[in-house]
Amino acid sequence: MTTMKIEIEFENSYEAVLRVDGREMRVISKPGESRLDGIKGADLDQTLGGIIVGRLWTKISDFQQAWAAVGEFDPEADTWTVISEEAAEAAENRIF
Repeated sequence: MTTMKIEIEFENSYEAVLRVDGREMRVISKPGESRLDGIKGADLDQTLGGIIVGRLWTKISDFQQAWAAVGEFDPEADTWTVISEEAAEAAENRIF
């Protein structure tokens, strides 16, 4: 089995870049719109990378919603900022 490198770069609370073995896809998730750009058809449905991307896409959308929820409590929070219990609960509710 070969290795697979997966990177997720959140640009803001509604847009992220997902890279799998160098192939770049864009995840957009905002009110009324959720889409995955950069992969479709057999590449998405009939490759191991595409199947994994399809599953990650839904979780990335959840992460984006969590980021937006934390931003409602603390707009300056970043990945390792200690946030309030309320913000943490809001984030967890969006992810799980």
